[in-house]
Parts: sequence; structure tokens; C-alpha cells
Amino acid sequence: RINICAINRTSDQDRNSSGTVYLSICLKDDARAERLNSSLDGVMQRQSRLSQRHPRSTSPTLSAPDTYFSSISARDGQPRRQHKSASAGGSSSARLSVKGEHEQPMSLLDSDSGVGSYCGRSGLSRSRSMSRLHTSPLGSGGGDSGSSLTDSQPGSSSPMMYMDRSWREINASLEESESRRAVLMAKLKEAQTTLELQGERLKKIESSARDNSLLVEDLKKKEKEYRTKIIQLESAEKEKQMLQVDNMRLREEMQDRISSLDYQLKYLKSQHHNSESENNKRISLLDHTTMALSLLEEENSKLQQEKEKLHSEIALLRDAFCLTKTRFGALEEDNKNIRNESGRLKEDNSALSRKVQEMAGQMIELRSLLQAVKDENERLSTTWKSSAEDKSRAARQVEGYQDTINDIKSRLAATSADRDRLFQEKLEMNGKLQQMVLDKEQLMKAKLNLEDQLTEVQASKPSDSSYKAMDVRRDFDQRELKRELSSVKKVSEELSAELSSLKGQYERSLEQVASLERSKAMLQSQSDLGEQERRRMQSEMDRLNQSLSDKSHEQSRTHDYLNEQIHRLRSDLKEARYYKNEQDSKIQELEA
Repeated sequence: RINICAINRTSDQDRNSSGTVYLSICLKDDARAERLNSSLDGVMQRQSRLSQRHPRSTSPTLSAPDTYFSSISARDGQPRRQHKSASAGGSSSARLSVKGEHEQPMSLLDSDSGVGSYCGRSGLSRSRSMSRLHTSPLGSGGGDSGSSLTDSQPGSSSPMMYMDRSWREINASLEESESRRAVLMAKLKEAQTTLELQGERLKKIESSARDNSLLVEDLKKKEKEYRTKIIQLESAEKEKQMLQVDNMRLREEMQDRISSLDYQLKYLKSQHHNSESENNKRISLLDHTTMALSLLEEENSKLQQEKEKLHSEIALLRDAFCLTKTRFGALEEDNKNIRNESGRLKEDNSALSRKVQEMAGQMIELRSLLQAVKDENERLSTTWKSSAEDKSRAARQVEGYQDTINDIKSRLAATSADRDRLFQEKLEMNGKLQQMVLDKEQLMKAKLNLEDQLTEVQASKPSDSSYKAMDVRRDFDQRELKRELSSVKKVSEELSAELSSLKGQYERSLEQVASLERSKAMLQSQSDLGEQERRRMQSEMDRLNQSLSDKSHEQSRTHDYLNEQIHRLRSDLKEARYYKNEQDSKIQELEA
């Protein structure tokens, strides 16, 4: 910002002295303005000295009126300062000398007005504009003080013309700087708009980058999912290939088995034809088997009787099993009742523990209330009564627990007796099963013997045609024998099925016995825990009773001590009153 103050014409008191023109440049920086003013004062002093040295040289009087040129500002147009000074010069001549900083470029201008940059580029400096006005032909101003404004020789032009010219140049430079400033401001606005557009573009690019990053993350996730799916598909394909290989192998194995079975079937057919040819030869051997068949019939009758016995025993076992089931059902109900009672006992134990905790809290309160006198005694008595009631209730509950424990023990004894009985029945069933297994083995041995005899008879059969009638009868007998053998096989299969069912029932009964033993152990452990809890509660009750008795004794002692203190204080009060009465009587006597 540049404020160029106007040129002032000042006159002396006699209005005869010539006016002196000062050019004061008021800058934004006050310190620089002061420095410029001091340099202008030095210039005026030198001018006065020059006027004294050269009295003959005269200069025309400045006839311009006293005016102030309006200051031109590059920002807000406010003037900074005006500097006026007058020098006492002779009426004949006055020399205007300007020193200082006009030889340097105008570096004191504001950076935002555009003047400094214009002056720097165009080479327009204050020294160039003002040196033409202030060159002295004498050169008495000194080499370092700058050029001075002096009068020219007779016939030279007036200094006012130089001032007007310099003023016009300054105005032109200022206008050019203003135009340059306007251009720069427009460019700055354009740059600001371009920066805003670039900022918006950057924001759009950032938003698109964020969207692209999100898309990339989604694509990465999808790629991972696709890779996992591809891996799963590859594993499934591998499994499918393995299954195909297994199927091919199994098909080949089945084909091999089928071929082997076909070969065996052909071989068996050939053997069957051979056996049929041999059966015609072995019919004669059936006569020898009649005795064996009679023996077999007797053995079959015996086996039938044993079978009936086994059926009766199985029926008895089933009845016993039904009875054990009913007993087990009753035992299960008893176990459920016992479990319910144990849960109730646990709840009672928890209630008792809560009551014990409440009693402990009351004891803590009693400890805190020992310092009171009568109110605390009443509270302690009420707490004592409540604790006695709780104790009686706890004793009754303990008695109830003892009764329930006795009931549980009796039930456990009954369950142990049932367990022993079931164990005995289990042993008996084991013996019967072993006997049935032995009978089955004997039947299998007899069957094998009969088959051996049949093969021997068929091997020793004669090939004579006279025995055809006997062969027919023997065939019939053989069919009957085969029918009986099939019936025996069916009976043996039924017996084996019954044995397997009995084994399953036996295993289930064993599992039930084991579950009963486990429940018995659980009940025993619960009863032991209840007994331990009862003992603990009994010890806690004894401890609480002991603490209550101790607190009651301590309270009685404190009560007695307080009563003694009260009696002593009352006696002291009586003595003090008696002494006071005596003193009052003495005072009255003295007053009288």
C-alpha cells in the first residue's frame, strides 16, 4: 500500500519567503516512514546550507496554491500520514534537495499492490524518476546523499514541471500496477476455481477409489469363495473318480465271484449227477439205518421232553422277569421319591445356611450395639429369643433329616436284598444257559453222527434190482427222517433264538442292577453330605450359642458397670448439692 501525500506550499510569517516542497511517502511500515522523514530532514538541512553558500542563485517562487493531492491506496485507500516541514530560507532563492532512498528501487511498496513487481520488471525506480529533477550542477550534496533539487541557471525550466512529470510517471506506473493487479486477481480467481474443480475431481476420484477398493475386496472375497468351491469340487471329483475305481474293482470282483460260482455250480451239477447214480447203489444200505432211526426217534422223544421242560423253565423265567420288572418299577419310583426328598433336603439346607448367615449378621449387629444401654439390652433379648426359636426349628429340621436318612438307609437295605436276589437268579439263569448250550452241542453231535451214518449207508448201498420195493420204503423212511431232522433244526433254531432273547434280558437286568447300584451310591453320598451338613450346622449352632452367651455375660458386666457409674454420679451429685447448700448458708450468714 502506497500513500503519496500531497505537496504543500508553506510560507514564512512575512509571506515573502519561498515555499518549500516536500515529498513524503507514507508507507505501510511506520518505521520506514520515520526513516524516510529523517532523511528528508537531512535533505532540508543540506538545502538550507546550500542556500547560504550560494545566495546569488535564485529560483522562481512556487505559485501553486496550498493543496493536498489525494493519496492513492492499493487496498483500502486510507492515508497513513502526512509530513509537513518548512525551512527558513532566503527570499531570493530556495533549493529543493531530496536525499536518500530515491536512488534505490521502490522496494518499500506492498507486495499485494503490484507496484513493486512492476518496478522490478520494468526497471522503473525512484532514483531514475527523481534524478532528473534533483541533479545539482554544483555537486555539493555529497556522493552518498543522493541528488538534490536545485535551481538551474538562468533560462532553465521550473522544478514544478519535473515534479508534474514525475507525478505523471508515478500515476502511470500505479495505473499499470493496478491493471496488472486486476489481471493477477482474475488469474488468482481462475486459479482458485481450477483448484476447487481439482479438489472436487480429487474427491470424486477418492470416492471412486473407495468404491473400487470395496469392489476389489468383494471380488477378493468372491474369489476366495470360488477357490474354496473349486477345491471342494475338485475333492468331490477326486472322490467320484475313486468311487468309480472302487465300483470297477467291485464289479470285477463280483464278475470273478460269479464266474467262480458258475464253475462251482457246474461242478456241483456234475457231482449231483454222480450222486444220483450212486444213490441207486446206496438204497440197500437203508436196512442198516432202521435201527439207527429207531434210536434217533427215542433220542428225539427225549429231546422233545427236554424241550417241554425248557419251555416251562422259560415261562418261569419270563414270570420272574416280569416280577423283577415290577419290582424295578417300584424301585425306580422310590428312587424318584428319594431324589425329590434329596432336592427338598438341599433346599432346606440352603434355607438353613441362609438363616445361619442371617444369624451371623445379627451377631455382627449385636457387636456393634454393645455400647448402648437399655435399648441395646432389649434388642439383644429379642435377638436371643429369635435365635432360640431358630435353634429349636433347626433341631426339629435335623431330627426330620435324621428320619429321612433312616428311611433312605432302610430303602437301600431293601434294594441291596433285591440286588442279591437278582444276582442269585442271574447265577441260576447262567447255569441253565450253560446246560442248554451243552444240550445243543450234544444235539449237533448226534446230528453229525446221523449224517455220517447216512453217508455210510448210501456208500454201502447194493446195486441189485431185487431191492426196489425196499428202496421205495427206504426212500419214504429217508424222507421222514429228513423231515424230522428239519423239525429238530427248527427246534434248535427256536431254542437259540430264545437263548439270545434270554441273554438280552439278562444283560438288561444287569444294566438295571448297575443303575440301581449307582443310584444307591448317589443316595449314600447324598446322605453322607446331609450328615456332614448337619454336623456343620450343629457346630455352627454351638459356636453361635457360645458367642451369644459370651455377649450376654459381657453385656451384663457392662450393664453392672454402667449402673455403678450412675450410682457414683448420683452420690457425687448429692454431695455437690449438699456442699452448695452449705456454701449458700454461709454466704447468707456473711451477708447478714
